[in-house]
Amino acid sequence: INKAMSLYNKLVSKGNSVAMVGLAEKYILHFRQDIITPVTLLNSAINKNNTEAFIDLANLYSGEYGMQYPHDYTKAMELYLQALKISDSIKNNNEVIKQRKSIMEHIAMLHKNGNGVNKSNAEYRKWMKMSKQQANEL
Repeated sequence: INKAMSLYNKLVSKGNSVAMVGLAEKYILHFRQDIITPVTLLNSAINKNNTEAFIDLANLYSGEYGMQYPHDYTKAMELYLQALKISDSIKNNNEVIKQRKSIMEHIAMLHKNGNGVNKSNAEYRKWMKMSKQQANEL
C-alpha cells in the first residue's frame, strides 16, 4: 500500500486526475481516519472533469464509504447528475456504460429513500428503467 501510495503521489504532483482518484480510494479503504485527504483529492480530480471522481465523491456523500464521512445527499445527487452529463457524449464504451448504469441505480435509490430529494416511487422506477436500458447497451 505504501509503495502504491508513493507512486500515486508522484503522479498526483504532476496533475494526473486518475492518480488523484486512485490515491483517494486508497485513503478511503486503508486510512479511514483521514476524512479530509480523499475529499480534497476527489475535488481536485473533479476540477479536471474526471467522471470517476464525481462518482466516488457522490458515493462518499451518500454514505457508501462509511459513517465517518459527512453525508450530504443533495450534493451526492448533484454529483451523480454531473457525472451523467459528462459521460453522456461518450458512446460505445462498455466501462462508461457500466458507470452510467451504476449512477442511475444510485439516483434511483436516493429517490426511493427520499435522500436529498423527495421520496418518489415513480422517479425510482424511472431511473431503474433507464439503468436497465444502459445494461442492454453492453
